[in-house]
Amino acid sequence: MTQAHHISLLDEDEALSREELAQLCHVEAAWIDELASHGVITPLAGTRFSAVTITTLHKARRLEQDFALNIPGVALALDLLDEIERLRTELRRRG
Repeated sequence: MTQAHHISLLDEDEALSREELAQLCHVEAAWIDELASHGVITPLAGTRFSAVTITTLHKARRLEQDFALNIPGVALALDLLDEIERLRTELRRRG
């Protein structure tokens, strides 16, 4: 089974350890800790994370690599992308 298939089979409510996330996303566990310390991702409890965190980690890695951003830059970029999506949703709602 490929990694993509394995990830797609995860239940979004499933809690993953920091180590499991690191393995699935091919990143260092310390990088996950750094993202959590900057509020990019939030553990459910202790060092367990929702499976939907995988999407955020992939976005964070792409921002870091494509734009040579540091972790605070990644956090800001993700906040801005979330705000853009919120505003688009609001505009569609108002039609």
